[in-house]
Amino acid sequence: MKSGKVKVGFSVDEQIVKQLDFIVERSKDLQTSRSELVDAILAAFFEGQDKPLEKGRKLVILRRKRLT
Repeated sequence: MKSGKVKVGFSVDEQIVKQLDFIVERSKDLQTSRSELVDAILAAFFEGQDKPLEKGRKLVILRRKRLT
């Protein structure tokens, strides 16, 4: 089932943006955008997780530990 799109504004680490741009630049045949790529990544995360709440929390904790 397809649902509507909602614009979401958030900050992303510069290195992640560079990686997203790298993928977008090398996917010209798909005519994709950074937004579509992030949407695909998030969709894969939520569709592929039995327990997205637990996994999301774990990822936040791990990322915070790496940044300190």
